[in-house]
Amino acid sequence: MVRKKKVWTQKEDKILIEIVTCYKNSGKTQTEAFKDAGQKLQRTAAACRYRWNNKLRKNENEKGHPISGREDCNKLNLETIIEHLQTLKIEQLENNRLKSENEMIKSDHLKLKNELKEREKQFAELRRKYRGLMNVISEAKDSIEN
Repeated sequence: MVRKKKVWTQKEDKILIEIVTCYKNSGKTQTEAFKDAGQKLQRTAAACRYRWNNKLRKNENEKGHPISGREDCNKLNLETIIEHLQTLKIEQLENNRLKSENEMIKSDHLKLKNELKEREKQFAELRRKYRGLMNVISEAKDSIEN
């Protein structure tokens, strides 16, 4: 399942522009381009299509080619894709680190919660004993006064 993202980065825009331009110039359909771009960007084809139609296509020049696009599919900027994948890998590592940290915090929380319950039981027992002692003292005081 592809995870949802909210904000598109400039790198992702550049990759999408290059892929769509490449597909258009080689006579393939935009649908194919959006599908390919979705896989490379870890987004849905629909998200790529929406981004292209509502944000990026508006920057096309008179010839119908995106201003920053390339004419030759063989020159698709692999460095940009590799950079993007490295960024995703770093994000994934950070996400895994945070998940691990979250699990440790949950474990600590559970331990503290159990310790608190135990201390509350101990406190309740001490309070019961204290009240018992206070009753004994009160009865002794009453018997002395009588």
